[in-house]
Amino acid sequence: MYIKKILNFFLKFLFIIFISLSLFLIIDFSFGRILIDKYIDQIKDNPYYLKKQRVRHSFYHHTLAPLIDYRKTGWGPTSYRLCTNIHGFKSKCGTLGSDHYDIGFIGDSFTDGLGVRHEETFVGIIEDKKKLNVANMGVSSYSPKIYLSKIHHFIGRGMKFKHIVVFMDVSDLIDDSNSYIFKNDLKVRDKKIGKRIENTLKIWFPMFDYLTFNLTNNNRYRASDSIFTRVNIYTDLNQTKDKKLKEVYSKMNLRSAWTYSKTNQIKGYDLPIDVAIKEQVETMNQLYELLKKNNIKLSIVVYPWPQTILYDKRENLMKTTWENFCKNKCANFINTFPLFMNDDDDDDDDDEKSKKNLIIKKYYQLGDIHFNREGHKFIAGYFIKNFKF
Repeated sequence: MYIKKILNFFLKFLFIIFISLSLFLIIDFSFGRILIDKYIDQIKDNPYYLKKQRVRHSFYHHTLAPLIDYRKTGWGPTSYRLCTNIHGFKSKCGTLGSDHYDIGFIGDSFTDGLGVRHEETFVGIIEDKKKLNVANMGVSSYSPKIYLSKIHHFIGRGMKFKHIVVFMDVSDLIDDSNSYIFKNDLKVRDKKIGKRIENTLKIWFPMFDYLTFNLTNNNRYRASDSIFTRVNIYTDLNQTKDKKLKEVYSKMNLRSAWTYSKTNQIKGYDLPIDVAIKEQVETMNQLYELLKKNNIKLSIVVYPWPQTILYDKRENLMKTTWENFCKNKCANFINTFPLFMNDDDDDDDDDEKSKKNLIIKKYYQLGDIHFNREGHKFIAGYFIKNFKF
């Protein structure tokens, strides 16, 4: 009898939970977007506000939200000001945007310039130094499929470019092979069904998304010391005093390992490395043909991650792939690996004063893979010196 009462109480409790959750989801589905958008200004210091800087796009998968001015965009323990123009391109604050650009830069989070203001990114520095009208179309987690899709989309809407410069990232290979597929007419969608369902639910139930975002470790962009913060950036070199850089930057990083791995099949990649490279080159060939058809020049820039500097040679698979691709196709192929790497270095990599360690500490956000302000200046200076405008 006692067990039966407990069971009945438990079932009633589950029923109440079910009804409450159902009502919440119905309200969320019907009014969640209105409520979130209406009160977004009141939660500007909430990390969810920062999450809204990168939004879904119906054609080229995702983008920076248009016409935003976020004064406290978080990246690890720091914050910076992020502004976009009407097209969702990172830009100077107060810039509306244009339909005619001298150069369109596209890439992933390195080109986006995570952690620094537009004026401090290599795109912003080039824009200022050369007095050009440039578009920064780079966004985190972009790769060649999205490069092609986004440029196709804007050309189709009448946007004009004289030159497109693609900053190829080492992570492009795994993003292209594992994350994205083309649908119809170069529209990009998620490759994994589970990811499609997840993103659809986020759109349908924004309040539920808001709650789960705050209760899980999905907040990569949070500027705090919270346990939810996934980005571990060291703001003081003394924080790494007892750590070797090889402890900070693991050789087993899945996204960078393909350039120095001795195997063609890496666990975590959907495709063998040679097949993934071939697929990526085919996508870039499509981009080349699109630009050629519209009388737009193409250039490619390659650059290293900290792991590349520590574990790879500058004459690596990534460099040779895009150098070979650029023959008879690119107006410029700019290889920045020699800036950061010297294959003749015989320094002990574990020596804190080794050239490799000093370079990483000088040009990268320590603990993170992205360039710091000095890194952006370094890239911009080399680009301006070697690029045929």
